[in-house]
Amino acid sequence: MELKSVMDIETLLSKRRLDSYDGDLQAHLENLKLIGKYTHKIALVEIALRNSLNCLLIAKDRDWINNSTDPRVIQVREEVLKSSGEITLSNDSYLSKMTLGTIIHIIKREGLFARVFNADKIQFKNYDLNYKKEKIFIKGKKSYLSNYNKATIALSLFHTLRNRCYHWENITKTRIGEDGKIYPRLTTKILNISVGIHPNKIEKFLDDLTASFSKDLLEYANHF
Repeated sequence: MELKSVMDIETLLSKRRLDSYDGDLQAHLENLKLIGKYTHKIALVEIALRNSLNCLLIAKDRDWINNSTDPRVIQVREEVLKSSGEITLSNDSYLSKMTLGTIIHIIKREGLFARVFNADKIQFKNYDLNYKKEKIFIKGKKSYLSNYNKATIALSLFHTLRNRCYHWENITKTRIGEDGKIYPRLTTKILNISVGIHPNKIEKFLDDLTASFSKDLLEYANHF
């Protein structure tokens, strides 16, 4: 006897989620397809971040995870050891269990934003035409964004994009400002600068971020 679901599709997908698409099921499906299109590049950037961080830190201490006194690293270390039943594990074993947030936390704590990748060629105006401000104020003086600042902003945007994609949220949403212009919803604010990525510029952002690690990595990603 065939079993039939007693729930309709709106219940299965949730009305609240569908409301962000104005109830348009096709728009919801197209968003999921779009996320699928970006997933491999998001994964490659995240993998590259973990391994770049590890390479930089093992140059100072090959056993940096086991020797770390950072509470977040200690928590990961203890949880991984408890689940594995081992006394100690390799860096790779620990790194694979760290969240992206923890990886970015370590990069920030170690001051490595400008060293894990080269953000020099990342131009935020390429992802949102409304973005004009390339200067910031440091101690009351105008200054251009440094490579470190740009890397910090780029990683914050990437973290937001990655989380929205992996939670299957609507990454095509925009908003209309009081000036009548269309602004992206995918934004971050650092150093009092608001930076965003317009939905049709997400792939451009991911390509530029991937290339900032290595052009070979971007070429590899585009062979997918």
